[in-house]
Amino acid sequence: MDIPASLKKGSVKICKYFHTRAANLAAQFKAQMDRHVYVTPTSYLELILTFKEVIQGKKESTMNAKKRYLGGLDKLAFATGEVSSFSKPL
Repeated sequence: MDIPASLKKGSVKICKYFHTRAANLAAQFKAQMDRHVYVTPTSYLELILTFKEVIQGKKESTMNAKKRYLGGLDKLAFATGEVSSFSKPL
């Protein structure tokens, strides 16, 4: 992904935390309920892919919001020009 290195480091820390926390909770669940929940390297890779999809989705929604905002600014600038041309004396 094309994200800054500082965000990449933070993303790695978050994913690592989620994975280790899930493993700890799975061990707790096993101790309390005597049922296995498997936290595997594949589940870690799925977590990373899901995280990537969420980031891409947020990026797209942010860009769409920015385009709408800029479009609105263009319309306001156009309207300002139109109003000022009507207010000039003949």
